[in-house]
Amino acid sequence: MQLIMTFGIVTANIALFKDDLRNMGIDVIHAIIISGILYVIGTVIVGFLDAKYGIWGNEMAINSNLNPVIRGISEDVKEIKEKL
Repeated sequence: MQLIMTFGIVTANIALFKDDLRNMGIDVIHAIIISGILYVIGTVIVGFLDAKYGIWGNEMAINSNLNPVIRGISEDVKEIKEKL
């Protein structure tokens, strides 16, 4: 679902700037292909950085320490995983 929504947003932005793209000599189809490739490359880079440095994991750890509701849910999930 996220991929379909992202593709819709990218396509809408390309349609919005289609006159500018044509002035630069880029067809709409080529812009969609280029933006799709850049989207995949961007998500792979973000995933690699998260796996290597754990940026978003650290953020969630800090957030769970600040929010007792999230901490409680996290502890409940850990208990359920242990039981399974």
